[in-house]
Amino acid sequence: IDDQFPDPPLKPPEGEDRELMYRLIKRATSMHLSTVKPYIYYKRIRGNMQLTDEDDEKYRSLQTNKELLEFHRKSSADEFTEEEIEVVQATLDDCFSELNELLKQDDFLVNGTFSLADIAWIPLHFTLDVLAGFDFSPYPNVADWTKRLSERDSYKTGVLQHWPEQLKRA
Repeated sequence: IDDQFPDPPLKPPEGEDRELMYRLIKRATSMHLSTVKPYIYYKRIRGNMQLTDEDDEKYRSLQTNKELLEFHRKSSADEFTEEEIEVVQATLDDCFSELNELLKQDDFLVNGTFSLADIAWIPLHFTLDVLAGFDFSPYPNVADWTKRLSERDSYKTGVLQHWPEQLKRA
């Protein structure tokens, strides 16, 4: 993105801040299947989404990703255990505790400047909040950050505009 649209930059200059940004992006993207999806399915969708045998067979014949196959097997059979969800909850708490700490002194995740790290994390926050009712009350700095980002035009068009009306909170 920065190569095509360099102003304002979405990456900090080379160095510690850029390394932090990339680490935050990697964490946000790598935990989607292992953490975010199980949390949402367990808290919100659990028991309400069963594939027909025909659809399940078709999905399994087309899907080659073993992690996705296992996730959908467990979610459709309602086989996530309390222990697995406790690990998921602890992972989310650890992530948002880190973000809360980063936002203690700054408006954005990396050195007070809006970056790709913010872009990576805000949809996760939105999805966990709206779909699963994740409790963000222990993270007041994250709540303030979310409020700031939700006022941006890019948030309104990039997140809210593409979200079904019936799933939006009042």
